[in-house]
Amino acid sequence: MAGASEGSPIVGVAGTTDGTTDGTTDGVAVGVDGERGRRGRGGAEGTRDRLIAAAQELLVGVTLDDLTDFVTVRRLTERSGLSSGAVYSSFEPDAGVGSRARSAPQAAARAAFASLDVEADAAAAATRSIVAEHLAVHGDGDPGSWIAGLASMLAATVAAAARGMDADSGWTYTHEWLGAAVSLHDPEIATYMRTHLDAYDRVYGALLSDLLAATGRELVDGVDLEAVARMFVAASDGCAVRLRIDPDLDPEIIPWMFLSMFDAMTRRIGTRDDLPGHRLTMAGQAPMGDEQRAAVRAAVVRVSSRAGWPAVTLAKVAQLAGVSDGQLAGDFPSRHDLAVFVWDDTVSGIERRHAARVDLEPTALLYALLDDVCDAACAGRALASSMLSSRLNAASDLGDERHDPGSERFVELFAATIAAAVEAEGSPPSTQEAPIAAGDGFRVMARATLDLILLRAALSSMSGPELTSLVVDGMAGSGVVVRAPD
Repeated sequence: MAGASEGSPIVGVAGTTDGTTDGTTDGVAVGVDGERGRRGRGGAEGTRDRLIAAAQELLVGVTLDDLTDFVTVRRLTERSGLSSGAVYSSFEPDAGVGSRARSAPQAAARAAFASLDVEADAAAAATRSIVAEHLAVHGDGDPGSWIAGLASMLAATVAAAARGMDADSGWTYTHEWLGAAVSLHDPEIATYMRTHLDAYDRVYGALLSDLLAATGRELVDGVDLEAVARMFVAASDGCAVRLRIDPDLDPEIIPWMFLSMFDAMTRRIGTRDDLPGHRLTMAGQAPMGDEQRAAVRAAVVRVSSRAGWPAVTLAKVAQLAGVSDGQLAGDFPSRHDLAVFVWDDTVSGIERRHAARVDLEPTALLYALLDDVCDAACAGRALASSMLSSRLNAASDLGDERHDPGSERFVELFAATIAAAVEAEGSPPSTQEAPIAAGDGFRVMARATLDLILLRAALSSMSGPELTSLVVDGMAGSGVVVRAPD
């Protein structure tokens, strides 16, 4: 290159001092060491890639001071109508993030950012007032309807702020997103934003607390009010992002989100419904092995024997059995599906007592068996309800019933006992022309009678003896003689 000594800087585009190329250079400026820059793949594309990568690094490391470079003395004075002296008398340049200096206008911008405070107590009081007023008007109606109306009212506020249609032209969300953008490399802003979000969490927590009390619901196992409040805040903010970006997005996305989360994370008090565990289970979870299932069974029986069936939850069983919540929910979608373990033990007790009644004649033996199962079902109404719920859920989800060894054994025992009673009386049921083998029609009768017993126990306040009498009368109508033991 003419006119350039070794090690001297080269000016121009590349290759010559006058900014022209000599046909031998690659269009990349030569540095002071005389080495020519190299193109990456595709020539100039390599230069663009390196510059884009550098720009990305600068954007990732952004601070609030970087974002507020556009806040200048001139713009402040034009917008405020004040003099430049007012800017410098109110805000002094100071140390910025790291080694960078912060100008007076940048200090003003930072003060503006920190001026948005959430008065948590006042905001909580306001939301509670909204709930109270809404309940006063709609509280006597269907809870689902007034909750939906309340969700729409709250969502309208979020949507207006997201789209800049509120009194502050959307500053609330602009403020939040600016803070989120710079928090990685701006510790002062990160601390401020954490405090800010904590205040919103308290507001949502107060609202949720009031809603739970008003609707007679409670949180599902494994979550607390603070965690659910944070979920609502995060979901609300996520919807706001989409609403600001997409002008055609239906704002109803917000009440839909509110209602779906409220439904998923709460349940009616006393129902002990753990279905959210199943909803959140990852697809493809490996099924439990025999040892794990045995540990689950032991945990279920342990909790039920000590505290009763209503105390059995997926979270508690998973903890005691040493399996993950997701793996347990993969095999047992709800707590109702764990009822088969307790019922299996119940049937085992019935079988032992039945086997000990060797001196009873067949019709009395049938009565005693019926009395046992009716008494067990009425003594464990919640368990009977869970047995039925599990069966219905399985039929809806899977197309057939889940494995229930206790009921299967009882049906076989019951069918055989009915057959023996019919044979002892010397006459078949009135609906049949000849005695039926226990493996056929009597098994159908036994299955239907067991379902009736569980249903009546779950849905009524009948005592065991009352339910036994009801079933005995029904069987007599079918021609099966049942006599109480002397």
